[in-house]
Amino acid sequence: MIENRQIRRPKRRVTTSIYPHLPPVQLFYKLKNDIYNSIIKQQFQLQKLDSGGYMKKFMFFFFVIFVLSVNLFADYVESKEDKDNGDDEEYIIVYDVFKHKETASYIYLGIAGLSLGMGTGILANAGNNQFLFGLAVQNIVWGIGEGCAYLYEKNWAYKEPDEEKARQEFVSSSAFHLIFDGVAIVAGGLMLGFGDESIKGHGTGILIQGLILSLFDFSNFFIAKNPETVNARGVE
Repeated sequence: MIENRQIRRPKRRVTTSIYPHLPPVQLFYKLKNDIYNSIIKQQFQLQKLDSGGYMKKFMFFFFVIFVLSVNLFADYVESKEDKDNGDDEEYIIVYDVFKHKETASYIYLGIAGLSLGMGTGILANAGNNQFLFGLAVQNIVWGIGEGCAYLYEKNWAYKEPDEEKARQEFVSSSAFHLIFDGVAIVAGGLMLGFGDESIKGHGTGILIQGLILSLFDFSNFFIAKNPETVNARGVE
């Protein structure tokens, strides 16, 4: 008589080829931790790339140059007055819009050079990272555009000879540039918030440039609009 025996075979666990030794629950947590660690690693890589302090040095350099150059916006007018105790030399600092525009153009050229340098440095270390590649491209493109704008303003743009009209035109142009900077900040923020890795990189570059140029243009606007902030008087 033939017996019907049921042969039991051990069940085989279906796993992935990445972690074949882990059960499904542990596999889930392992994948979750790996995704989290990869994000941290990418952030660390970005910080490591910025170990030279590109952005921090950029902002600090711009701030120091701007503060130190305020006196370059002014013209020194000297006069002598007879006093009971002798001759004292009095000086009056008067805002000079032409010196302001010249100094501002040099700062703008510095921003262009730093943008190109920062973009080139990031691009050289980006590898296959799409975020860093987009960030580098935007810095390079903006640096080239800023350099071209400097050359045009320096060599071919019309220069108003009247001081008061030149000041008013400078106020108007700075206000217009502020609007453009605001658009760049909004566009960069939207790209950073809703794009993929490549779009986020481009958005970050646009956002950084918009913030830096808005600080630059607002400073020019405020000083040209309120020249009394530069005027001063003293006695040597």
